[in-house]
Amino acid sequence: MKTCSLCGVLQPKSEFYRHKPAKDGLKSNCKKCHDRTANSWRAKDVQRSRKWHAEYRIANKATLAAQTKKYAVENKARRKELKMRRRAAHARAVPSWADRQKIAEIYAAARSSGLTVDHIVPLNSPIVCGLHVEHNLQLLSRSENASKRNWWWPDMPG
Repeated sequence: MKTCSLCGVLQPKSEFYRHKPAKDGLKSNCKKCHDRTANSWRAKDVQRSRKWHAEYRIANKATLAAQTKKYAVENKARRKELKMRRRAAHARAVPSWADRQKIAEIYAAARSSGLTVDHIVPLNSPIVCGLHVEHNLQLLSRSENASKRNWWWPDMPG
């Protein structure tokens, strides 16, 4: 049993969403309260939310940089593990028939134009895993690539 931090009602743990970083592994508010607050102005007005976050990042640039640096120092092993996991997944995604010369040219073009290389079909996604081949690469701006993440690709099912 757990008490919701918003409504104050004691409920079974099954009524709370999972949240790994929490001590008990659960969100502090129940599913009902969480779903109700998820429909807040942030969810309804995405542009306003993005503007607020952008302004916050500008106003707190030094604080955020210090937090990022502190996290990097305190979590070197975790960051290295994630980096090595990504490299391993990347290596497994390169088939023997891939044209490594064309791939290298695409990366060179990205460097010279200030863009990033994106995998059209993500290398690692819960639904599909793409390949690291020249036909699956495209050039995008950093913001476009970050917003796409591994959640979207052309001809994605419903």
